[in-house]
Amino acid sequence: MGADSTYLFYGVRYQVTGDDEIAQLENGTHPLVKAANKGRLQTVFGNFSLDGDELYILYVGREIAVLGYEGVAEIELSDTEFMKIQLETRRKLSAAGFSLVPALFAQFEPDV
Repeated sequence: MGADSTYLFYGVRYQVTGDDEIAQLENGTHPLVKAANKGRLQTVFGNFSLDGDELYILYVGREIAVLGYEGVAEIELSDTEFMKIQLETRRKLSAAGFSLVPALFAQFEPDV
């Protein structure tokens, strides 16, 4: 993205450190991305470091919103809507073989 953003995401998170894994994620050949695609799950991958270092993270599940100048300014999600997202995402994650417990993440991505 070309501006600071905050991702609102429900699912699981993996921190990635190896150059080979980062390259696989960038070109879509990483096993986690393949499993996510097969399971009709969304992924977000990026360097979320605040100081220009490296903090590569992969999210697998459901992107709820991208907040920021190039995204949306606000989002409202009812309890019912959020419960539906949780149930559907948990079902898809389990069926695709993901064993981590899903959670709601708000991740800031600076335009560094």
